[in-house]
Amino acid sequence: YTLSGTITKVENTTYGNFYLMDDTGEVLIYGLCSPEGEAKYWAESGAKLGDDITVKTVRSSHNGEPQGKNAIFVELVTPGTRAFLNLASDSVSFAAEGGEKSIDLTIYNTTDEVKCTSNNAQFSASYADGKITIVAAANETEEAIDGEISVECGSLAATITVKQAGKVV
Repeated sequence: YTLSGTITKVENTTYGNFYLMDDTGEVLIYGLCSPEGEAKYWAESGAKLGDDITVKTVRSSHNGEPQGKNAIFVELVTPGTRAFLNLASDSVSFAAEGGEKSIDLTIYNTTDEVKCTSNNAQFSASYADGKITIVAAANETEEAIDGEISVECGSLAATITVKQAGKVV
């Protein structure tokens, strides 16, 4: 198969194990080889997150998920064309006292503005310089509080789950 898509996650830079996303979904490429078929071609290819890549590979699967094994490098386009985002974490927890915590957010192939909204007035969030900062007010009750922060960037979206412990009596 010839696959063309955007590199959305890199698992191993020695062998070149990465996820490629195209219009049909995401597939693990298990090993990037040179155009001549030599293994461990990741570093030489110059590939990185957000780039568009074309490979030729044999379709296989691992644990029921699609996979391309020992893919032959065909072409690389930098930067890529498919917009996506990566959150360093999709959850955060606070003690009853509240406070502030940050989660790294990396956005690829778009210049759209990042917007953060909370579904609970107990929590607020903002975005600046590649970080989402979440603030929790002190929880004066004995009950735990849950909420969600919605992160939007153009048509991209992600959700961060927020939990806060109740006050110990």
